Amino acid sequence: TLGLTEEEHHYFCSLLSERSTETGQIELQWAASTHEQKAEALESLHETLTTSNALIRQFLNHEGDYQLFLDYEARLPDREALSHVNVAGDLSHAEYSDLLEELYQARAEIEEATGCEFENWRFLAEHQDLALLETLREEADRKIQARLSGVLPPDKKELFLAQWNDLRKRQRDQSRITLGLLLEERS
Repeated sequence: TLGLTEEEHHYFCSLLSERSTETGQIELQWAASTHEQKAEALESLHETLTTSNALIRQFLNHEGDYQLFLDYEARLPDREALSHVNVAGDLSHAEYSDLLEELYQARAEIEEATGCEFENWRFLAEHQDLALLETLREEADRKIQARLSGVLPPDKKELFLAQWNDLRKRQRDQSRITLGLLLEERS
């Protein structure tokens, strides 16, 4: 934990809220923009994140605390995914933490967009290849499955994998819709 006072906590939350609002607005602009405007929106997103990171780093004023923040933020897509898997509520704190780390590590090894929806939108806009995105997700899923034995007992592993597969099906459906919209926009 960061050990913030109540006042510091409120300020930190305001920094995060402002960051979330600004990046969310840019992501919406990106989604509604033409192909040519998407690059400008991504540049704006990069500038916003760079400025926000500098403010957060300055506020935290300690590299270790800033690294904790970056580590937490890097795992947000995995936390989001776990929030859609019911078994997560039945896990001990240690099981949840270990599972979260394994999801993150598997995703990080792929080095392509397999995380948050905006990353997936950008990936589809750039590559226009749903099959490639699915291949990357399947590769991440194989890595996740291989790592689960040491993390979850067999009954929880089986339940997690069933729910994870359901989540992936919903993600595939959403990606098909997104790609359809992107292709429609270009025609």
